[in-house]
Amino acid sequence: MGVAPFAFAAGPAYADGVICSSEGGACAGRLSDGDKVVLCDEKADGHSAVARFHIDGDHLYDYRNTGGAHTCETYGNSWIAEGNPITLKACVGEHSNPDIWTSTCVSRSDHA
Repeated sequence: MGVAPFAFAAGPAYADGVICSSEGGACAGRLSDGDKVVLCDEKADGHSAVARFHIDGDHLYDYRNTGGAHTCETYGNSWIAEGNPITLKACVGEHSNPDIWTSTCVSRSDHA
């Protein structure tokens, strides 16, 4: 499991369980003040940071940071019921098509 080379910041909230893709280009974490995902693109490599968010083993949501290298974006998931099992993955992929390089994905399981 990677350690984020940056600090997530969003007012009084901070990111829990930060994980980074295997080659370090994408880092993701959940904000402590609610069910939100922060996704940061850590490399100027021409690829996108991707967060894959699985809820209860069934529902899969992919979020892509489109801001470019050294940017972070926040995505809301306030509709997730408390206690549901979730898995967050940090991956590298492409913005212009649905490709996700699954070999770069690093995951962390938790509960909402």
